[in-house]
Amino acid sequence: MGFSRCVLLVLAGALALSQGAAQASPGRAKPAPTDADQPFSEVVAERLLNGLSEAILGQDEAAALALFDRDRMPNYAEFAQQMRSMLRQYGSFRVNYHLVQTFEETGQNIAVVEFTLEAIPASDTELPVRGSAQLRFSFTRGEKSWLIADVQPREFFAQF
Repeated sequence: MGFSRCVLLVLAGALALSQGAAQASPGRAKPAPTDADQPFSEVVAERLLNGLSEAILGQDEAAALALFDRDRMPNYAEFAQQMRSMLRQYGSFRVNYHLVQTFEETGQNIAVVEFTLEAIPASDTELPVRGSAQLRFSFTRGEKSWLIADVQPREFFAQF
């Protein structure tokens, strides 16, 4: 057996031992931090608002509804049906929002947002529908991430 082959076998053995040791003690590794570990902030609100905007633009019902806390949001089922109906009814959307402020009020994490939504029909014979409003989003910590717990006035999305 040549010297280089011997060195190669020693290195391969050392690598196998180190991988085995790493796999044998997975309990020592720190769990990865989650989004819910962060305190509520403008960054958290922006991430969720951006996610909502992208989901509406992509007409992705599952992604849009995954941003909402189905257990804590009042009348979630009705709201979810409004969102599904809106996303299915139009050919495309334009979304614009401006985060005005974030704050905590009586234990709730709030974001005030100037929100504009334009729904463009799939047919050229219909006119786009446009709505603008100041929306108040409340946020809650989920198990792994922050979620939207409510949005008011809820009627904003019902007009589409």
